[in-house]
Amino acid sequence: MKQMYIEDACIVPIDFTAESLSREIKELRPTVYVQGNAFCCLLGADPQTGIFACGDTIETALAAWQDALVEYMKKALEDDELRNYVSDSLTASNREVW
Repeated sequence: MKQMYIEDACIVPIDFTAESLSREIKELRPTVYVQGNAFCCLLGADPQTGIFACGDTIETALAAWQDALVEYMKKALEDDELRNYVSDSLTASNREVW
């Protein structure tokens, strides 16, 4: 799966082991970055074709991204590369295997 290039200076470090994060966010690790005055989350090649959301805070951006993930998975076709990546990643979680 292709991931959009985002300059390191814009990327916000996230502790993906935090208990407050959903399983989907912990496993899929969307890139969180600053764009203008907003925090944005992206998984995929670009905001138009990937799973994308923004918010005023990191927490609201992640919550909006979680909602965008649910909507994307409902609408994506079975042969969609990103849909399959998400499905495979969540199904093959190391925690479930071991």
